[in-house]
Amino acid sequence: MKKIIVISTLLGYAIFLLSCGGGGSSTPSTTTIAISSCDTTDDIDSYTAMQSDDNIIQDEKPVTINRYFNDDGTQNICTVSGKAHLERG
Repeated sequence: MKKIIVISTLLGYAIFLLSCGGGGSSTPSTTTIAISSCDTTDDIDSYTAMQSDDNIIQDEKPVTINRYFNDDGTQNICTVSGKAHLERG
């Protein structure tokens, strides 16, 4: 009789522990955005627009990046040399 109680108790604990895991990811998702090259066009509005939570990641070193501000305060960037991308998230 003790064996049945011990086995059923252990089985109950195992089911409880298995049902508690895997609630979801706590890491936020990020989006990768390529930074346009300054050589492609002289139109500043066509360069890559930055947002406040963006991070610039260097793909090649060294990287030279130009920053331009529009009249509405939007920051647009482009690469002069090297390669880089934005991580948004």
